[in-house]
Amino acid sequence: MLVGQQINGKLIGAAVADVTKKYYCPVCHQRLILKKGNLRIAHFAHSTVCILKYGEPETREHLTGKLQLQQKFAFAGYKGELEQYLPELQQRPDLLLKMTNGKTLAIEYQCAPLTVQQLYQRTQGYRKHGIRCWWILGENHWLKKKITQQEAQFMMWHPGLGFYLVYYFPKRQHFCLLYQIQQADFLNVSYLKFITNDIKKLQIFMRTVTKPVTLSVRLRTMQRRNFEKACCFYRGSLFVEQLAWYEKKINFRLLGLELLEFSLDLPIFAEKQIVWQSRLLRLNDWPISEIDSFQNNTEILTYQLPLIKNNNFVSSCLKRFKMKILQSNLLKSSKINF
Repeated sequence: MLVGQQINGKLIGAAVADVTKKYYCPVCHQRLILKKGNLRIAHFAHSTVCILKYGEPETREHLTGKLQLQQKFAFAGYKGELEQYLPELQQRPDLLLKMTNGKTLAIEYQCAPLTVQQLYQRTQGYRKHGIRCWWILGENHWLKKKITQQEAQFMMWHPGLGFYLVYYFPKRQHFCLLYQIQQADFLNVSYLKFITNDIKKLQIFMRTVTKPVTLSVRLRTMQRRNFEKACCFYRGSLFVEQLAWYEKKINFRLLGLELLEFSLDLPIFAEKQIVWQSRLLRLNDWPISEIDSFQNNTEILTYQLPLIKNNNFVSSCLKRFKMKILQSNLLKSSKINF
């Protein structure tokens, strides 16, 4: 914690607190320990567990990041309070800002792991009280080659940016925006990047319109090669599809190479898109007729995305996939007998 409460009820920052005085938690009112020295960031710590368990313990990255974020927002003209406890929500955002339009914005700087349920509850708590929430991620949540649930749950979407994540790195004191995030089957996650140390420049850029990157010929070739390699392992959901199509006397590898051309790049699916597309084709009579029956015949696994209306994207994907199938000769040409 960076803020403690004096015995008279006034709040004080750890950086200016006196080690000879007593301080208390503004939430649970327990005695706090002031930790201050040349090799550490001045902060308060509980001797026992606080009722806001998610706030303890804090890393150096988190403590430094919160202080720097407050300074950067202040430099941009936003008045903000660190760790202001909101009793009606029983939450303590890292930074609470008063916007020029009179609205309130909660900044959550997330460095530690967080469950989907915690993320949902905290975000909904803000929304119910008319407070906007902006999740900014630390280095531990950096997006690597493959998307996982831990990163996907923070995904946001904007018409001009596509799917995006916002990071802040205290060591370099800059923001990093990953936007137009895409996850094509059998390829590493792709994205565009914007880096700045100025919150105003970040806000201006996030209002611009950008275009997603299309797969190059080289990446398409790599995608097809990786798919054929994966089919040779004979395991997992791909193997299930291979066996199912074999019973229909259809070569799944040849069908799959055609399906790759129809796969989408939305980073919302928790399984390969070629798998649920193949399953849809198997479980529907050929030719596919009604969209409603086409949608409900199989389960499509997606990440839990509390910050996005996921069902809208899934429904749109299904409709586009069906239209592409109906407009192609795939269903006729894919009946390749052995």
